[in-house]
Amino acid sequence: MKLYRIVGTGILMGISALLSAQEKKEYPLQKFKVEGRLVLDRDLNEWEEYLTDRQFNNERCCVMLDSSFIKSNIGLDLYKVKENSIDPPFTIKNIGEKGDSMHVDIEFPGTIQIGKTTYDEFCNYHSTGDSVRLVSLKDIKKEYFPDVKGPCVYMINKFFIFHDADMYRLDRDFVYNVEMFYSDEISALKGLPPFAVIRVFTRTETNRWWQYTGR
Repeated sequence: MKLYRIVGTGILMGISALLSAQEKKEYPLQKFKVEGRLVLDRDLNEWEEYLTDRQFNNERCCVMLDSSFIKSNIGLDLYKVKENSIDPPFTIKNIGEKGDSMHVDIEFPGTIQIGKTTYDEFCNYHSTGDSVRLVSLKDIKKEYFPDVKGPCVYMINKFFIFHDADMYRLDRDFVYNVEMFYSDEISALKGLPPFAVIRVFTRTETNRWWQYTGR
């Protein structure tokens, strides 16, 4: 669908301001340094958007929610949680599909290996009274596309998931939309063994932009 610019810029800005005022939640400006430049990003939940796919997949920070391993904070509404400092000894709980645990009992653990990722930083978020229902990418696939079988590539927002897809946990209420397509819809992949691509969109301000989604 094409968006025709038939309305004046002032009118668009007025409508945008009116709709923003109706939002219950106010997002303060967040400041980030990217390659020496100061970047203003209105939505804290989009702080990772400057990363490339490789940088995102190579993140070395072990992220937890209430001590449960979730791999990345991309699936959390960062306005609903609070980041807590964490010092050894502590236990990383509910790792992967088997719900394994790992005890960290030295002050400077150096690196630890979970799945195919090596971590040397630790971040633990605390759910501040709001209930967080964690789901895996496989749970989302079963909910939205129960008939999809065979190989599957996952994406979260703009990022392809290279490895450890079974380790990610997302807040179900923070999932905004999910789409699926098959690889043979891409011209360059026609004739190759097909696979599904499932892309999860979270409730970031960009993903919910009213001019395009109407929601």
